[in-house]
Amino acid sequence: MNFFNHTNTLPTKACPLAVLILVLGACTPRGEGGKVADEAKPAGAPAPREMPKTLPLPDPEVVERQQKATDLLEELHRQLQDQKDMQQFALLVGRLKGKQLMANAHRQGYRVFALTDAAMQQLPPRERAMLTSDRPEDLGYQMKFFIHHACPQPDQPYPGFAFRTLSGMDLRFSKDSVEMPHTRHKVRVGDERTEAGKLHVFPVSGPLFY
Repeated sequence: MNFFNHTNTLPTKACPLAVLILVLGACTPRGEGGKVADEAKPAGAPAPREMPKTLPLPDPEVVERQQKATDLLEELHRQLQDQKDMQQFALLVGRLKGKQLMANAHRQGYRVFALTDAAMQQLPPRERAMLTSDRPEDLGYQMKFFIHHACPQPDQPYPGFAFRTLSGMDLRFSKDSVEMPHTRHKVRVGDERTEAGKLHVFPVSGPLFY
């Protein structure tokens, strides 16, 4: 065989993709030792962006709003603890301290429908245990229960004002009851127990949601 006259040829039925790979590989510039050479950067090219090593400082107004929401929930917890017949609901609110459930405390008040201890007994045993549990997996249900029993309280509600819970459910009030049409639950509402600033706590005879 004449090695000097021998030439490499591609098979007549070579895959087009394989041909393209071979061509591109042959055209790739290589440096010493056969390594692919780095492409030269054009003059004036921007430097690569670097990730910040520290997080930006939070907006002071946001921090203040969050603190007011935290303080209001803690105040609610203290008020409920003073009510001898609302200890289980107080325990529930105590589990939620630090959560931003009253995020608009800087500009509005809240009406809370607090179940009495007798009203809590109307809940199924499983749900009642979850509401006072300290297990992390029950926290979601605890927050969901609370936001179904609290609603924004405007300073001067106009006639026909549509009250909605923090969960977005409509509420209907009569002289001595409140109803949640979505769940078809209607419970008796007692006289307002506490009124401290932006908190208005009303005892209810049963759950609006569970």
